[in-house]
Amino acid sequence: MTYKAIVGILFITIVYSCNSHREESANPSETSNVLLDDKKDMSIVSKRSYEDLVEQLYSEQVEKSKELQDIEKDIRVVINSKVDSLAALLSFDTKNKNYYLAAGTKIKSISDSALRSNITALLNASSVAYEKKSAESTSLIELLEKKIISLKDYHILLKIKQTLQLLEKYQEKNQPSNNPIRELIKKYDQVIEKVGHKATN
Repeated sequence: MTYKAIVGILFITIVYSCNSHREESANPSETSNVLLDDKKDMSIVSKRSYEDLVEQLYSEQVEKSKELQDIEKDIRVVINSKVDSLAALLSFDTKNKNYYLAAGTKIKSISDSALRSNITALLNASSVAYEKKSAESTSLIELLEKKIISLKDYHILLKIKQTLQLLEKYQEKNQPSNNPIRELIKKYDQVIEKVGHKATN
């Protein structure tokens, strides 16, 4: 199976996964342990800018889902295959372009203008012919880069759709009461009144 075919199949798999997991993630059986973990020092968290809860929640879901584990494995396989799949083409293209570059530099040192003109025309014709021969390879590489971007986009979509309902369930079940801050405001009012009275009399 070609690399293009693998990426295409993976692309379809992720789209299907997003749809098939919509109902599952919309009714999570329990609140995420990641969100319920209150043991972390929030002062430390703030110093590290922020925690990527999307990644943490998604990792938690991957641990629970064989299907997500398979998808993540497929993604790693195609990403790791990119170098091997492109190595021969890129090496071949680099050698050809390096040759034309080196030859063009050498031509500049030819003192005879007629010879320089003739060999320049010959080199340019060869370079144009090579570009035509490699046009399909160039087109395929450009297509692959688009597939890589598309896979990245759908991977992000998958992560968010798998975790958003978990966050919403956490919001629904764990919204703290406003009573403690209301009581604290009352205490501030009492102290402010007491200090203000003493300060202005």
